[in-house]
Amino acid sequence: MSFENVLNNVYKDNFEDAVSSWRDYSLEKYASVDNAIQKWNTCARTLEARLVYLLLLQPDEKLSEALENYRFWLLKQKTTIVDWSEIGELPLELPKNFFVGQKDIDADHQELFSIANDIRNNLRAGEYEGAADKASIMLDKSLAHFKREEEILERYNYPDYEKHSMYHNYLVEKVDLLREEISNLAKGGEESVIAFDALIFFLVNDPIVADLEFKPFFADLNS
Repeated sequence: MSFENVLNNVYKDNFEDAVSSWRDYSLEKYASVDNAIQKWNTCARTLEARLVYLLLLQPDEKLSEALENYRFWLLKQKTTIVDWSEIGELPLELPKNFFVGQKDIDADHQELFSIANDIRNNLRAGEYEGAADKASIMLDKSLAHFKREEEILERYNYPDYEKHSMYHNYLVEKVDLLREEISNLAKGGEESVIAFDALIFFLVNDPIVADLEFKPFFADLNS
């Protein structure tokens, strides 16, 4: 399984097949066997993030059009990161196979997932204002994490440092929009569900979509 197969399906508007191919590719490359990335909905959304990542690295009209079509298709599917009928069962933790092999980066990722778990627990308990407060903390810590991660990558002379920094800039631009959206966590009901989904999508963009690119780099350093 190759990512080229995934892209070919995207370009042909075979989005169901694209998501299935992306799931197989992710499982093969990252050996994921027991976490939320296996869920079809999660794969559909992380594929969207992956396409955004590629487009930022190398602007391409064909890919831009394909991404727009894919996003329109996702809207029609009403695809969310998680199955909200199972909100009490969500495995909101960073699976071991998604550790990148650098202790400070991995510690940051674990902390962010821990905060997401706290937010989930607030929502389950009906503590909506508490959920909104923790979401704001999570975004602040995400910004601090991006800065710390870039300092680490620069210190170790990671070859694609500039590209990864550019992707962080994209995520940072999304924070202001997210701050508006997470205020809906305090409202409860469907609005809080939508806001939490947006927050989780933001969370998985970094450790799952982007940071796994430098996992082999740290593996070589540690060998």
